[in-house]
Amino acid sequence: KGLNKLLKNTIMSNLGIEISLKGQMFRRSGKFITIDRSSLDPKNKFDDRFLGTYFIINVEHTFIRDDLYINRIFGVKTYYFDNLKFNENLD
Repeated sequence: KGLNKLLKNTIMSNLGIEISLKGQMFRRSGKFITIDRSSLDPKNKFDDRFLGTYFIINVEHTFIRDDLYINRIFGVKTYYFDNLKFNENLD
């Protein structure tokens, strides 16, 4: 019970994102999505925090018109992108 509560708190209280994309039926909660830059901008602290893999917690499928379908994806980041400098001696 304690581990499940810890995981739930970690997932639900971490960095969240909401993005809208061209609709695809295969998108659903419980999967992962990765956000990255397409350019060669210099590394910065914003990228360390924002870019990376997100766990999808909700997807809204919306038909706007007969020819327009979008997904709103809500996700949470489950880790910090930069090295946290945590070392564990396994010897």
